[in-house]
Amino acid sequence: MSGAERGPDTDTPSCGRECVNQVRSPLVCVECCSASWPAVLGSSLFGLFRSTLDGKLLCASEGLAGILGYASAAELLAAVTDMARDVYFDPAERAGHVRETLAASGPVSREMLWKKKDGTPVWVRSDKILVRDEEGHVLHQEGVIMDIDARRRAEDALRASEARYRALFEASVEAVFVLDDAGSVIDANATAHLLTARNGREIKGRKFTDLFSPTACIRINEVIDRMRGGGRARFRCDMARPGGDVVRLDIGLTPVDETSGQIQAVCHDITALTRAQTQLREALDELSTIFENSQVGVMLVGDGPRIRRANARLAAIFGYAPEEMEGMDVSRLHLDEERFRGFRAMLAESVATGGQHQGVHELCRKDGTPVWCQVWGKALDPADISRGVIWVIDDVTERKRDEELRQDVERMARHDLKGPLGAIISYPVIIAEEGPLTPGQAEDLERIREAGFRMLEMINLSLDLYKMEQGSYDFRPERVDVLAVLDRVLWEARAQAMSRDVGLSVRIAGKDGDARPPESGERFEVRGETLLAASMLSNLVKNAVEASPRGGEVTVMLAATAAGAVISIRNAGEVPAEVLPRFMQKYATANRKGGTGLGAYSARLMAEVMGGHVDFESSPEHGTAIFVTLPLAEDAEDAPPAQRI
Repeated sequence: MSGAERGPDTDTPSCGRECVNQVRSPLVCVECCSASWPAVLGSSLFGLFRSTLDGKLLCASEGLAGILGYASAAELLAAVTDMARDVYFDPAERAGHVRETLAASGPVSREMLWKKKDGTPVWVRSDKILVRDEEGHVLHQEGVIMDIDARRRAEDALRASEARYRALFEASVEAVFVLDDAGSVIDANATAHLLTARNGREIKGRKFTDLFSPTACIRINEVIDRMRGGGRARFRCDMARPGGDVVRLDIGLTPVDETSGQIQAVCHDITALTRAQTQLREALDELSTIFENSQVGVMLVGDGPRIRRANARLAAIFGYAPEEMEGMDVSRLHLDEERFRGFRAMLAESVATGGQHQGVHELCRKDGTPVWCQVWGKALDPADISRGVIWVIDDVTERKRDEELRQDVERMARHDLKGPLGAIISYPVIIAEEGPLTPGQAEDLERIREAGFRMLEMINLSLDLYKMEQGSYDFRPERVDVLAVLDRVLWEARAQAMSRDVGLSVRIAGKDGDARPPESGERFEVRGETLLAASMLSNLVKNAVEASPRGGEVTVMLAATAAGAVISIRNAGEVPAEVLPRFMQKYATANRKGGTGLGAYSARLMAEVMGGHVDFESSPEHGTAIFVTLPLAEDAEDAPPAQRI
């Protein structure tokens, strides 16, 4: 603008264009510019303004009106009377803006929040200058306003995104490294510091491969080189930490972007997992060894039902080769289809009620011959038997035959013994009638007759042992005088004891721990059955005499306690170590001549039927003691009872 151009009525220079508006700045007047550049100045690309220092808006372009949400510049000028209040989102910010402008020697730029007509904030960039007169006094300020709201919001979103990424980066439970295109670490999170046992200064700037062994370095470099063409990689290797310990890592490499060449390495410590996998493999190997070398047959039966796996012993039991059994229909192990269906129904019922099945079944070998098997079965999932059943099978054919033979022998023995017993019971009466006899002879004959009757009762009682085992014995409780029973039992054992020079005695325990012989006519009553009590005590006393060393003593002690009547039979012998774990079980014997292994077992059954139990203790120092606990008879009558202790 030429300084020669003046307004018509003043010395103020005009804009030098078609209008005569007076201006006092390097900028042409808004009206003239709007006329010359209507599309640009009327858009919201930027806006022009002129205002006083105290905040009065003197002039504004249509573009500024559009930025601030007004319909026109005229509406904007009419609405804005105080720029601090009407334009600045924070009114206090304008004062600082003005101070900054006054202090500057040239244009001042600032990004700040203004507000639109509806009050919503909008980010703008202000580039303004002060207009002064020839003496340097400020006349007003003029500037250009750019709408940067979209950029600022994008930047804010980017910063928020970066903050979230950083938070995830630092909070990750995995160790994360960022590598540049040369393979050097440019960033690492806190987990990476813990994993490597190094701080940030020790990690950043060094080659990622420096953290690993030379062998691992070669592999990592090869993987990174292959990734240069794109894609991802995953591998495992060992890393040695400064302390010397080695950790096993699962490493995933991913390009950060397509252009920078940066790579993100995510490292997961699988040391514990690798150790657990090794232990699992070893355990599986051990189980496989046990499975294949087990002395009982084992198989897993799946849906179908087909055998998924079978060990060598199972194959031997049924006469197959192990490989023949896998995949075989399990029904082929049964004698016929009907028995198999019955077995399946029994299994389903057992699993539904208790989750497992146990029993003895007659099954079928490959050649069609029957085989008796003890079978234990347990479903992997009782709620869904189709998921599989583990079967443990033992061949008990020989034991089954032995039991049948034993039962036959016992039946014959019982039958054959009853004939001679009739004579034993009858002859004492005949001899007594022929007389005369001394009182001692008459007593001995009566004892022989009573022993014959009791032996007959015991033969009949042996038939009831099976019922006791099955829990179906009909127990009829009565008062039993243990002292009277022992009198007969010890008399019957007297000959056996004398042949071994073993003494027999009965004692009653007192309150103070002392023991005394029973008094004449004294009773010690329990709740039980006389025949059961006599058979039980006879077995235990007979066993004690047989186990006692020559010259020893078998002592029967009676004690009334709060727990009931305790009958202890003690001798100086020791139960052999090989028998000790199964002493009270069926057929448990030390291979003593004539021993059946049923004495202690039947005594335990009889005690349990009468509501009691049997315990024992045995040691080289104190010998062996059997403790039978039975319920005491309530309100015992007759002679004074044993004192309670």
